[in-house]
Amino acid sequence: MTSPQEPTNPTGPTQPGDPVGVTDDSPWQAAPADPWAHEAPIEPWAGPGLAPTTGGIDTVDEAHPAVASAPLPGQRPNRRRLLVIGAAAVALVLVAAAATAVVWWRSRDGAVTFHQLSNPKSVGTDEENPSFYYARTAVTDKRGYLAWISGDNVRILGAELATEAPVKPVTVGPGDEIRSLVPVDDALVLVLSTYSPSSRAIYVIDAATLKTRWHRTLGADEWVETFPSYVLLIDPDADRVRKVDVKGDGSADGWNQQFAGASFRVAYPTGDLSAPAWVNGWPLAATADRSLLISKDSVVDVYDPATGEKRNSINGVPSSSNSALVVDNVYYAVRSDLDGYQVQAFDLTGKKQPTTIYTAEPKVYLNDLYACGGGVCVTQTTLGGTGTKVIALPTGDGTKPRWTLDVSDVDGITPIGEDTMIVDTTKAHTWIVGKDGTVRYDREARLGTRVTGGSVLLWSGLGTSAESVGLEGYTVADASAQPLGTADDILAARCTWSTTVLLCPAGGNLAWWTFAD
Repeated sequence: MTSPQEPTNPTGPTQPGDPVGVTDDSPWQAAPADPWAHEAPIEPWAGPGLAPTTGGIDTVDEAHPAVASAPLPGQRPNRRRLLVIGAAAVALVLVAAAATAVVWWRSRDGAVTFHQLSNPKSVGTDEENPSFYYARTAVTDKRGYLAWISGDNVRILGAELATEAPVKPVTVGPGDEIRSLVPVDDALVLVLSTYSPSSRAIYVIDAATLKTRWHRTLGADEWVETFPSYVLLIDPDADRVRKVDVKGDGSADGWNQQFAGASFRVAYPTGDLSAPAWVNGWPLAATADRSLLISKDSVVDVYDPATGEKRNSINGVPSSSNSALVVDNVYYAVRSDLDGYQVQAFDLTGKKQPTTIYTAEPKVYLNDLYACGGGVCVTQTTLGGTGTKVIALPTGDGTKPRWTLDVSDVDGITPIGEDTMIVDTTKAHTWIVGKDGTVRYDREARLGTRVTGGSVLLWSGLGTSAESVGLEGYTVADASAQPLGTADDILAARCTWSTTVLLCPAGGNLAWWTFAD
């Protein structure tokens, strides 16, 4: 990942939150005192389960990798009117775009070839005892980066992955917490916050020199959506969208428009749903091929984020809904009325009429929509009941679910090809379900994060304190998991990965391992 970032979750809970997966206030970790040994992969890791992390935060934070800010593993965003929505029926995100220099993976849909963790490489800071509790990491095809809090300032360093040559640490500016660190075209987008006075700011940093190109203060609820060559600054309080080039001087360069009383969502394309993603399904980064959805008075307008040009509109969309998601040009919304809960589908191309694709039984609540293998899933709970039911919604003309599964709780759902990965971070439990509803993997003391549409990293813990973490590589095609070894003294919640490299704060250094070819 690029360590916990903080946007709205495109495939799950609807709002920008703090870094996906792990909150700083309630870290979720299956912290094994002795991570499972690779000689005995069938033995579960020892240690307690994850601490509960179902509570969200009440502020709209930036966006995840390539969404200039993103949530830490395990956090559920709050339900405000800003929603970053995922899209695509097949898997999740990472920064790419064929013409960009940020290429973190080679095959998004196919499986990687896992191997034992390599010996770690590392570069050190110029501090004796640096604190990495609020650190963030980022990785590209050639370099790794680490940003951390040093006293009252944010500092950042880099490293050449092949040679271990360091990029000298640089002080960025004052800050008490790093909200996100996202690589874009020859630059890094960093979002930070200070406590006194309370403020947030975005910095665009040159990837080679680590010098700041430009920075600006953000509004209280303004969030940052990152694209390879520009960022969108979306401020719901001011009803404003501004586009800013990462290579410019920080001024809005073409699109600076207000939409009074509107709500904003970002729809991700199918190609974004099959690369590295957090435990809760939130992508590590995103490509350029996304749309901005602006809704008001039951009308959703679809905009080109690069030009501000309106692509099309759809009428009759519910002005308020419990959860919403865009997948393959279809806008899904959970509605509730006196008759109960339903999921409705609206074709954004305007070629099909809106339909109700699922209706819940009385005293049943529909909660969050997620992209999942082969389509969209919704979570369902029952009044007075325990546990959660995951429902794979129909994709054709009918209303019968493709499959259902009862689980203890849901903190993330991630598409991996046509399979679906479900994670309960409280109990550190991961399920992987085939397209026909067959449970292909069911283990406690494992937390799954996607590498590609065909591969998953299984972790023994994802905490915010230094620990030894065991790793397994799961291959979707044959439903097999193989032990990869142990990464020692890492802050796993602050790690990031590509399809071949794992990069983490470790022992006062920035360290990295290869885990696949």
